[in-house]
Amino acid sequence: MKKKAQMGLLCLAGMLMLACSLTGISAEPTPAGPVDITVGPDGGGGYGNLAEAIAGVPAGSAIRLEAGIYRLEQPLLIDKEISLVGSGMDLTKIISSVGDYVVRFDGAAPFRAYDITFSYEGTQLSDVVVVKSGEVLINNCRFVGARSSEEDEFYRAGLALLGETSGKVQNCEFLNNPYGIGTETSAADVLFEGNRLHHNTYAGIKYFAGSGGIARNNEVYENGLSGIILVGEAAPLLENNKLHHNTESGVVYFENSNGTARNNECFANGFSGISVTESARVVLDGNTCVENTDNGIRIAGNASATVKGNNCSRNGLHGIMVREQAQVELVENTLDGNTESGIVFFGSSKGTAQGNTSTGNGLHGLGTQDESNVRVVDNVFNQNKEAGMRISDNSVVEIRGNECVGNQLSGIIVRAQAEATLDGNRSNENMESGIAFFQNASGIVTNNECANNTLNGISVGKDNSVTLENNNCYGNSGEDIYQE
Repeated sequence: MKKKAQMGLLCLAGMLMLACSLTGISAEPTPAGPVDITVGPDGGGGYGNLAEAIAGVPAGSAIRLEAGIYRLEQPLLIDKEISLVGSGMDLTKIISSVGDYVVRFDGAAPFRAYDITFSYEGTQLSDVVVVKSGEVLINNCRFVGARSSEEDEFYRAGLALLGETSGKVQNCEFLNNPYGIGTETSAADVLFEGNRLHHNTYAGIKYFAGSGGIARNNEVYENGLSGIILVGEAAPLLENNKLHHNTESGVVYFENSNGTARNNECFANGFSGISVTESARVVLDGNTCVENTDNGIRIAGNASATVKGNNCSRNGLHGIMVREQAQVELVENTLDGNTESGIVFFGSSKGTAQGNTSTGNGLHGLGTQDESNVRVVDNVFNQNKEAGMRISDNSVVEIRGNECVGNQLSGIIVRAQAEATLDGNRSNENMESGIAFFQNASGIVTNNECANNTLNGISVGKDNSVTLENNNCYGNSGEDIYQE
């Protein structure tokens, strides 16, 4: 009996030891803080695949992705701080064929992605990466394959930034999406820098609603509509971007959008370099808008713009066109070699042109038509193939202190019911007259110099009502002052 009791105690002790041993094997503790793990296409770091790793690691962790293709069985939702670090955008690819996004980040903490291609390969409507809120830090990634349709009520983008998202997107590539980047975030410190956005169906970047931030040093080219589109009340700073060979404009402002475009290069676009329309309010400063199919800069609708220090040259129509009810201040711009005019006002547009240089254009240095109302002060309109200035129709124009030299027609032409005040201008060495009035135009002409013109100094046709006073006309091949 005693021996049996001893055997029972030994068995119990053995069972307890075995239980403790088994407990030790299965009770591997879950990490309490951030970890840094490496995952391959077939899993790693104790996880079977990428989705399991993202779900399992603590917030703040980094997941390093080996080279390879990571195919997702369903859209991947991330709702905690995490970093995804690939092996290079050409080597590490996260791909999904299931809409409505490939990856979505929804959280207040930072989301970081480096050196990865995110791609959608399905047929449903889908974004590629969506960020609803929080901070993004994305570098050297590629976003490709978002899908949309004409009936789709949402825009679709390679990267869609929504809500209160902030952060930086740098050195990335966006292609073959409806929009490369679509942003409606109201955060003021979103930065897009050093990205390439090309061959997207509609635009490289579209700013919606009240979105802001900065787009700087991006190259935006060969998109199906425009390079950058702004709608709603979007008001970003666009700075030092290169926008070229887009089907329509390099940059286009719609609706009530506003903000500043500064030091951008807009060339070889199918419409205008920069277009401002509807009720947009903008500052265009120091941009280069050359060799666009239509205009360098186009201001239309009820838009208003301060346009300063831009170079608008060699465009297929005009350097700067202002039309409809637009209002502008044009200051110290250079307009050279445009196929038609350097500056032209149409419709009932209003504005000031001051300190601009408009030379060598195929028609006029500056033209006004319709019922435009313009103040033209201290500009240079030389060597244009027709007139230095052509004031026409029912436009009302104040012209003071300008230089019109060496134009192929007259220095200043006023015609067709236009009304002009000309004071203190210098209009010399033109192939016709220094100043010429035709077709029922009217004006006050005082203190102007009109010298060495091939025809007359000042020429006033019949049926024009013109007051001439204290003008200095000499050396002209015809008459110094001719009144028909």
